[in-house]
Amino acid sequence: MPVKERLATLFILVGPGGVGKNALMTEILKRSDKLKQLATATTRAPRTGERDGIHHLFVTVSEFRQMIEDDELLEYQEVHPGKFYGVPRRVIKEAIQNRQDLIADIEFKGAEILQQQFPDNSITIFIAPPSVDALQQRMVDRQDSIQDIQDRLNRMSIEMLYAPRCDYIIVNDHFDTALAELNDIIQLERGEIAALTTPLHQVSYIAHITFKQGDKILKITEQPYLPCPIKQGDTPYD
Repeated sequence: MPVKERLATLFILVGPGGVGKNALMTEILKRSDKLKQLATATTRAPRTGERDGIHHLFVTVSEFRQMIEDDELLEYQEVHPGKFYGVPRRVIKEAIQNRQDLIADIEFKGAEILQQQFPDNSITIFIAPPSVDALQQRMVDRQDSIQDIQDRLNRMSIEMLYAPRCDYIIVNDHFDTALAELNDIIQLERGEIAALTTPLHQVSYIAHITFKQGDKILKITEQPYLPCPIKQGDTPYD
């Protein structure tokens, strides 16, 4: 029987702003020369160490609007006021044609669109914070503005609802542990390992979370989700 040719994989990291998606992606790229970052278009300013065309396509708002007009983007969002992000069609199509695996930090609505358009290529990995307080402290530590912190926290209740729909969920409580789990997931999906090597309790996730933000309760109640697909008839407790 001929060996089935492996398709290019789009590893899509999603989760609340400030949860550590970009930091995890940066470190995982250092570990593998087989992965490339999906260069999304954005109107935000470059961060230290970011290179145009490698990490992102840094454009002005007017240039971004022209890309929309020319139908160059698969999807685009105004993630925060005045800060646009979008996925160029050309980048995805070239990667699939060349069987080049990509990893990206994408807003959840964009991730949904990529899943719909490339269901055979997309793997979604939700990066969750251990708590709202921990997430807020991380943003304070990296000196985000008060307005940015508030905007991100306001969006969090919506973003967390996307978690159970992802292929994998990692709680970024300890960075090195989360990085090891992400590395295992990528190796598993690439066929480089037969099973996850990190203990199951570290990469499994029960989406029954009660977060408190001031006097507001953010509560999500879902069935437990394991890092591997559960076949019909199986239970997540087996």
